Amino acid sequence: MNAKIREMVERVEQQEATIRSKPIADILSLPEYSDVQIDERTTLVMWHIIADDGIHQIVIQGYYKGFLGIGAMHATGFIVDNNARIAALPEKVRLEYC
Repeated sequence: MNAKIREMVERVEQQEATIRSKPIADILSLPEYSDVQIDERTTLVMWHIIADDGIHQIVIQGYYKGFLGIGAMHATGFIVDNNARIAALPEKVRLEYC
């Protein structure tokens, strides 16, 4: 893995840790979508999906645009259940963002 992709993965992981450490009320009030362009090739996106059962899914996704648009993507995240407990994002959901 090249250094730029490794840096993108680290940023995604760091962003998840930052969001996860916030108070539950702040997490639940996050917008549905936000993104930030890190540099000309790297973008970080945060998704906040509220499922029909009321569970909040927080997904942080990074994309590194490589040669000819072929790049690398990494995603991680967590859920907040109806009892305000934080748990790991199911792997099936995480893979939808990779």
